[in-house]
Amino acid sequence: TYSLPRLHDELARLAVTFSDYKGGASIDSILAKRAGEQGMEFAGLYAFVPAYDFSMLADAGASSVRLENDFTAWLGIARRLNYFFKMNFDLLDLESRSRQLTLLMSAKIDEIDNNNPQLGVREYLSKLSEEFNEVSFSPLDEVWDEELKRLLNKLEDDPRPPGDDAPED
Repeated sequence: TYSLPRLHDELARLAVTFSDYKGGASIDSILAKRAGEQGMEFAGLYAFVPAYDFSMLADAGASSVRLENDFTAWLGIARRLNYFFKMNFDLLDLESRSRQLTLLMSAKIDEIDNNNPQLGVREYLSKLSEEFNEVSFSPLDEVWDEELKRLLNKLEDDPRPPGDDAPED
């Protein structure tokens, strides 16, 4: 959510997906609306976390796979905030917890799949993964673009022919 139309392009640089949600309002929606009415900048970021219903496996003790603390989602938001606000918060702990979570989830899915091979859980999740189009956030792309432009501008401004590294008289 964001309060002012001009924030759209700035937020788009964060590789976010804008929603066209038309349902009930969240506190962020209300704050964004009020901030916009006052001409104030406001943005709210959400990380959507998948939830999988394995209720058909209730007898196997795996009726759901639910994440109370999705460190991977938090890491994605924290990286964007670091970039957007030009901060340098240390994200090593979140990165470590995200890797641990990925390993834990993979092991849990393997356990469910091994205990219930007839359901094809691993294949189903692989298909979902293949069909999912993630908008990746890579702030270094912008840094590389800026540096390449700077170098090209420097070359254009240099009166010496290419390959002539001798100092000018």
